[in-house]
Amino acid sequence: MIHILKRLEAFPDATFRGSELVGISKRLFDQMVKDTMIEFSHRDKDGDSYISDRLGDSGIQRNLRIRGRKITAFSGDPEVDTIVLEEEEILYYRFNTNKLISQIRSQNKLEETVDSLSERLFFIGSLQMADERASLYLALFENSHDYADSLKALTISGGRYDRYVVISPFAKVSCQKTRNILNGIKISQFTFEEAFEKEYVLRSGLVFSETKATLPKTLYLTGKIEKEKHIVSVDKKEGGLTEANFKLLLELVVALKTTEDGWIYTGEGDWQSIDRLKGDFQRVYPGYEFKKFIINGRKKYRLVLPADAVTYDRAMLKKIKDGTSIPDLVNKLPIIRKRR
Repeated sequence: MIHILKRLEAFPDATFRGSELVGISKRLFDQMVKDTMIEFSHRDKDGDSYISDRLGDSGIQRNLRIRGRKITAFSGDPEVDTIVLEEEEILYYRFNTNKLISQIRSQNKLEETVDSLSERLFFIGSLQMADERASLYLALFENSHDYADSLKALTISGGRYDRYVVISPFAKVSCQKTRNILNGIKISQFTFEEAFEKEYVLRSGLVFSETKATLPKTLYLTGKIEKEKHIVSVDKKEGGLTEANFKLLLELVVALKTTEDGWIYTGEGDWQSIDRLKGDFQRVYPGYEFKKFIINGRKKYRLVLPADAVTYDRAMLKKIKDGTSIPDLVNKLPIIRKRR
């Protein structure tokens, strides 16, 4: 199976010579044929060009001669021996991807209809847990760059799922920066070894482990600017927000620290700015869930954190001189007294 799946990641439409599969394991070959995991594809014909895959003879081209049950392969070159072939050496099989998908679906009780998105990417179903739904995909990719680009396209159409889980036989998006980007748009990618605890059964908690990520517990405004990004710290982990999003966050912090209820009041359409701020946080901190980080009422918004969970370096913030309203907002922040 390993041999077959690795070939499929390189060539999704690959066929396998019977002798090739029997040579790996006759018992496994017979079982896979019985289970229809591999199916007959085609048979070489008399006169066809034939390239041997025998040890010590691999790559030599001959022509087939089929006379009843006797099968030989010969060459016009007198120095190349004629060889006698077994039936398995001219029979070809194709892996039944639909059977694999069916096994995964039945073992995990997946819902919805299977859909082939491309020759390399298949929607295999979805799972519902509480008020969240995750979609699952089977991917057959070899090139990590192509793999990542194809996965990003999953959420472009509107993101109808809370989580997108993609499983592959062996290929892995290894670049951590790319994985963080994928996590930020709700896409998780796993190899079969990572995804399954036993044959085609998903590991417990795999699908919703990241969806169930907690809200941040603390927020700290450092006042630092790096590469035009304003650095904030979530649970002691630093990341950068755009200036527009940082200004909106600062408005929310000022309201939280200086008013009784912590709300800021906005006009029509300002929810888009709030969504951009949530999205920026999610991009920087993919391990958290920011959907409910900012709660809303009627044309008003508030940070969900308690006021004492939000702190800042006021002295550093006062050094920001950028011609916007950020300095005015910083001046409204109360001085945080250090506890003795």
